[in-house]
Formats: sequence, C-alpha cells, structure tokens
Amino acid sequence: MNKKILTLMIAFVMIESLAGWAGPPKNGIEQDHVIGSRIRQIKWGWNWAFVDQDFSIRNRATQKQFGFFNEAVIEQDGRGSIRNTALQIQKGWFNDAKIEQDSSRRGHSKTYGNFAKQVQKGNKNDAEIEQVKGHRNSAIQTQWGDRNDAEIDQEGGRRTRSSHNRATQTQWGDRNRADIDQEGSRNRATQFQKGYRNRANIDQEGNGNKASQLQDGYKNKAYINQDGNGNVAKQTQDGDRNEARIIQGKDHKKHGRGPVRGGRGHEMTFANCALQMQIGRHNEATIVQSGAFNHAMQFQMGCGNDSLIVQKGCGNTAITVQKGHNQDAKIFQDGRHNYAKIVQTQHHLPPETICQRGNGGWVEIINGAEYIR
Repeated sequence: MNKKILTLMIAFVMIESLAGWAGPPKNGIEQDHVIGSRIRQIKWGWNWAFVDQDFSIRNRATQKQFGFFNEAVIEQDGRGSIRNTALQIQKGWFNDAKIEQDSSRRGHSKTYGNFAKQVQKGNKNDAEIEQVKGHRNSAIQTQWGDRNDAEIDQEGGRRTRSSHNRATQTQWGDRNRADIDQEGSRNRATQFQKGYRNRANIDQEGNGNKASQLQDGYKNKAYINQDGNGNVAKQTQDGDRNEARIIQGKDHKKHGRGPVRGGRGHEMTFANCALQMQIGRHNEATIVQSGAFNHAMQFQMGCGNDSLIVQKGCGNTAITVQKGHNQDAKIFQDGRHNYAKIVQTQHHLPPETICQRGNGGWVEIINGAEYIR
C-alpha cells in the first residue's frame, strides 16, 4: 500500500513539473550573408534553422529536418531576388517551413526566375512560400499526411505587377488546406488533393490567368475566385458530397455583385471561362460570372447532384450536362443575347429551371427524350 502511494506521489510531482515545460531547447543554426547553404538536422525534434541570403542573385539553400516541432526559414530577399533556388524537406509532425523570395527594397525592385520547393511528410505541418513583386517565379509544395496547411503568395507590389508565375500544390491525406494567392497577368495555379474533408482555394486578380483544381475523395471543397479578363478556371472532383464554386468578375469577393455595365465610372470584365466536372453522388457545383462574353459549363455524373450557374451581363453562354437520377440544374442570366442550355440524359419531372432577364436570349432544355426549345 505504501509503495502505491509513493508511486502516485512521484507521478503527481512529474506531471506538475511538466505542466510548465515548453519542451527541450531547440537546436538552432543561423547563417547570414551566405551564397550557398546546406543544412541537415537529424535530431528527433525541436530543431531550428535560419538562412539569410541577401546577395539576391543565384543563391542556393537546402534545409532538411527530421522529427517534431521543427522550424525552417530561408530568406532570399535582397534589393531584387533573381534566379535563386530554395529547397526545404521535413519529416515528422508539427513542423513549420517558410521561404521568402522577394525584394526588401521599396519601389520598382522585382523578383525574377526564382524557384522554391517544400516537401513535408507527417501531420499538422505548415508550409509557406512568398514570392512577391515578381515574374516567372515557380513555387511547389507537396505534403503527405493529415491536417496540413500549405500557402503560396505570389502577389504584386504597390507599384509592380506580377506575371508568368507558377504555383503548384499537392496534398495526400485528410482535412488538409491549400491556398494560392496570385496578382497580375498570365499566372498559373494548380492544386491536387486526395482524401476527404480537404479544402482548396485559389484567388487570382488580373488578366489571362489559369486556375486548375483536382480533388479525389469525398466531402471536399474547392473554390476559385478570379477578377479580370480572359481568365480560365477548371475544377474536377471525383467522389461524393463534394462542393465546387467558381466566381469570376469584378468584386468577386462580394460573390459577383459589382459594376458590370461598362459605362463611365464602371469596369467590366469579359471573356472568362469556367469549367466544372463532378463524378459521384450528392455533389454541389456553382458558377457565378459578371461581365460580357463569358462561358460556363458544368458536367455531373451520378445521382442527387445540384448545379447552379448565375451570369450577369451580355453575350454569355451557360451549359449544364447531367447524367444520372434525381439531378437538379438551375441557370439564371441577367442581360441581353445570352444562351442557356440544360441536358439531362434521364427524364426528370418537372423540367429543370432556366431564367433569363433581357432581350435576345436563347434557351434549350433536353430532359431525357423530351426536347424543349
């Protein structure tokens, strides 16, 4: 009996002492003003590595960490960051990785031709890449595990617009989140997620941009917001109970409500293209476009799916194709000379909904063997 009491007392003292313990001291490595750097930390955790390369041209940095609660930072941000390369690899849980390739100088300094890559394997890791005020930069993030976060920021500066940048994110696991933010023209963003309850978001502001999202699993969410002209958005989801949404047009953060008339004091977006494909059951697809001469197309295969297209402006085209039972499709268009079409391979009662407001519109509904014009 006395031994049991003594054991409990010792355990209680150990718990009390660990309650305010922040973990063992981190094994830190800091390198400033270096051109080339290679850091490899193989201890079981609490490692810290910081590399500052402010010579800005043709620098190389590599960091590898293993274990838990690690932190890795690479800064390549001189007066202009040009053709630098950064690589970070982390294996374990609760790790943080960050790469900064931008200009630390105000004004017209730019970043150009940089390459950043992050690879993480484990759960609850965070990865972040910043390539601000740049052209022809590339960022790649790959994560294996659950509850991970990945973020790529390729925005322009106050006086500098970004262009021709590439961002790619790949996540394997569940409950992960991926975000890409691009500002400028002719940028490309690609996201792939495999698992369930994942979320992918792409935000692009500018002209001639392309965004692509592919999700394999169930209960996933995919969002694309584009503000500008001549943009292309594509979403593909394979699985059940997924949600996909594309918003294109001015003031997309207000869900498409904004100036689209093109008159004095108003900006109008035009010639955007949105494509959505879903394979599975009980999925939701939404496209919202404001402006003129836009194209929206949805394809759903399965049963119990819902689709919605909302267009505000003139000369727009909306097409929805559904294959399977118990499908629901709606198209709303506000403007002149718009075209709307719904195709359903199996007969549904009542026929699906198309609402047009304006002159010169054209409507087609194919509901099973029945053709309504």
